[in-house]
Amino acid sequence: DSQDELSEEGYEYYSDPLHIEGCSRRKTTRRRGGGNDSNSPGCYKCSRCGKSYRYLRGLTRHQQFQCGGKEPQFQCPLCPKRTTLKDNMYKHVALKHNVSLTAKLG
Repeated sequence: DSQDELSEEGYEYYSDPLHIEGCSRRKTTRRRGGGNDSNSPGCYKCSRCGKSYRYLRGLTRHQQFQCGGKEPQFQCPLCPKRTTLKDNMYKHVALKHNVSLTAKLG
C-alpha cells in the first residue's frame, strides 16, 4: 500500500521515487509541514552507475561532479593532483602538504 502522501498528527510522509526499498528501515521520509528535504536519510541510487547514497544531496553531488566519467575539476595549488570534490582537494592539501587553505578556491 504505497501512497505518495500520508498524514498523521500534522506530519506528512512522502514516498521518494529514488528511494531503494529495503535500504533503510523507513520507506518514507517524515517531516513536519511537508516539502522535499535533501537532508532526510534514506537510500538513493544513481540511475547511471548504481552507486548508493544515504542522502539525496549526496546523490545529487555525485551526479553533478563525479558520475559519467567527469574529469576532476579541482586542482591542488601545490602539485598536479586533481579531485572531483573541493573538500577532497582541501583534505589533500592539508594531509600531503601540511598546509591549511583558508581562502576558498575555484
